[in-house]
Amino acid sequence: SRIKNLKRSIQSSAVIFIIGVTRSILIRVLDYDASQSEYGADWNFFLTLATVQVMSSLLLCIVPVFKHAWMLSIGIGVVYEIMLSKFGLFDLLEDGFLGWGGHDYQDGIFNANREGICSSIGMLSLYLAGLSLGTFLFKKR
Repeated sequence: SRIKNLKRSIQSSAVIFIIGVTRSILIRVLDYDASQSEYGADWNFFLTLATVQVMSSLLLCIVPVFKHAWMLSIGIGVVYEIMLSKFGLFDLLEDGFLGWGGHDYQDGIFNANREGICSSIGMLSLYLAGLSLGTFLFKKR
């Protein structure tokens, strides 16, 4: 049952993923001026949605306690905030990787899209919080 739910989630997020990839390709082909400061060079909100959907399905497949998703949400949020503030993730997101000898290293798909990729972790925390709140508010009493 968990595997079926995971497969269904991946299939349904494929459409959102295709929309995100299509948007990125069209922006490049049409040379449309898009801000890179929010998500990065190629990443966009559709790719974030697809990533969060797959990550949450994987996480809830491993830890299938739906009614305790709020604990996962808080845990992920706290760990992400600690990584940002204490372990240099914020500086990495702001400045990128430094290559050999301290030179900026701007190549690579991760470095070009680091803001959007890493923000998916925070979005996952928010998604799980919303899932928990919705489960609590709409449960049968």
